[in-house]
Amino acid sequence: MAPANVRVLVVGTGGVGTMAAYALESGGKAKVTAVMRSNYSAVERDGIDINSIEHGHDIRAWRPTASEYCATESVSLLATIGDGSLTQAR
Repeated sequence: MAPANVRVLVVGTGGVGTMAAYALESGGKAKVTAVMRSNYSAVERDGIDINSIEHGHDIRAWRPTASEYCATESVSLLATIGDGSLTQAR
């Protein structure tokens, strides 16, 4: 079992990435940083609306703990969030 408040990086907030991030955060398992591209501005402004049979209906304006724009920034985030084994961003 993962320790409480583990930091997780989710790259991509399509259906799968969003639900993984939501499940981790709502279950108290992790603080999630999500890397986004096309939906970054909309999520920052409005959050994400979720309508799920498993996780609940009418979840409005949910946001991960942090969000970042652009896949190229994810490498730097990995270096920051990781255990130190990643030493050079490429």
